[in-house]
Amino acid sequence: MPVYQPGIPTGTVDLDVDYLNLQGNFQQANIVYSTDHYPFDNATPNQGFHNLVTTPPVVNNPPDGLPPATAANPKFYAYQQYGALGVLQYSRGPTNVVPTPLTRLHSGSTPIALANTATTNVLDFTGMTLGFCNLYAGDTSSALIRLTSFVFWSGANLGIDNLNTPIVAGLSAVSSGAILQVKNVSGGALNNIYWTLSIERIQ
Repeated sequence: MPVYQPGIPTGTVDLDVDYLNLQGNFQQANIVYSTDHYPFDNATPNQGFHNLVTTPPVVNNPPDGLPPATAANPKFYAYQQYGALGVLQYSRGPTNVVPTPLTRLHSGSTPIALANTATTNVLDFTGMTLGFCNLYAGDTSSALIRLTSFVFWSGANLGIDNLNTPIVAGLSAVSSGAILQVKNVSGGALNNIYWTLSIERIQ
């Protein structure tokens, strides 16, 4: 694949010779720009707009492994704060406030099967100093088998408030040390469980 040549045109080479390089630069600019945008040569009203936004993990200059500093304006970026979280999208408000995770964590696209009293891990908070999260889970075999929980990680202990009072007791948020889990308390097997963790604050 050709690469963009910032030194083209050179000014010392006649355009009847250099025009192919100049044409190659325009083609390459169109290719690179179209990675996340509608390309330059797009003739629709979407020209110039984002088609999607890809944010590789942020690298400060010089690299320091920290989230980007903010002054008057917020910033939106990808960052891996902890290995257990993976790379998430974050927003950081003005004056270097605590970064806000925007990406939710989810169980896989296939359902989880749990025998009665069995658990599935959601997140290991080991190494994190503070966390506020909301956990949602449900079994698709019944709209009544669900849970909503507020989770507080103090840096040493998990506090869990199971907020809903389901008509049919089926799922509960529990902890095993620093690990947040979903537990089947239905009295029988559940085969269609999904969960979502919304991280409101993590440090």
